[in-house]
Amino acid sequence: MSIAFQMAVAEAGEDVPILPRDRVVAYNATHLAYHGAERFTNVRPASELADLRVNARLSARRARSARALRLAHALTLGLVPAWERHEWTLVTTVTEQGGKQLARFEHSEAIVTWHQLLLTLAYPFAPPPGVAARCVLDLNRSAIQQGVAKGIF
Repeated sequence: MSIAFQMAVAEAGEDVPILPRDRVVAYNATHLAYHGAERFTNVRPASELADLRVNARLSARRARSARALRLAHALTLGLVPAWERHEWTLVTTVTEQGGKQLARFEHSEAIVTWHQLLLTLAYPFAPPPGVAARCVLDLNRSAIQQGVAKGIF
């Protein structure tokens, strides 16, 4: 199996640059899902030949609380809460070596992060490590499970 991975991030309807760290985390989580499935003898990068080819396209949309709420959050030093929402959609296309499409799966998930001064005591300064990676890993596992159910993998 070979995997081609693509990622795009949009905020307020416009594409935004992807941080290299975010791309590496999502890429590694995708490959880890296929390695960990223990259904494939080899999992390779897209440039190598394989019996099955997977094209995984991860789209992320970011949304934030209203500008006025973010301003109030900043001016009150975090007493007024603010939030961020990251919506992840993974579209997985499975093709055979000849290019014939065997299946297409689409899965979505969302991560919502709240920011507030009183939450800092329970949730200091940053989201728990690996939340985004586990989200991408779970999206890929869902695609693998759906492929197994359809008899593709």
